[in-house]
Amino acid sequence: MTGLDLSPALLAHARRLSPDIAFHEGDFRQPPAPAGSWAGIVAFYSIIHLPREQVASTPVEWARVLRPGGLLLLAAHLGNDTLHLDE
Repeated sequence: MTGLDLSPALLAHARRLSPDIAFHEGDFRQPPAPAGSWAGIVAFYSIIHLPREQVASTPVEWARVLRPGGLLLLAAHLGNDTLHLDE
């Protein structure tokens, strides 16, 4: 298991909470992993941070790093509206 995030501060927090898990700085839109190398991806409310034009291409990239039969657990909000909150 590994964690991936853009934020060094969030990575430091995650490392304190779970010191036995490897956490890496990186962009989930382009996972720093070879094709077919991951057994699964958990992405809870991650794609809500993407511009609408990047929502379709990101899961395509996730499919690249998933091994055959790999699983994606994705949670997102439903709806037609775009909502941007600064806090």
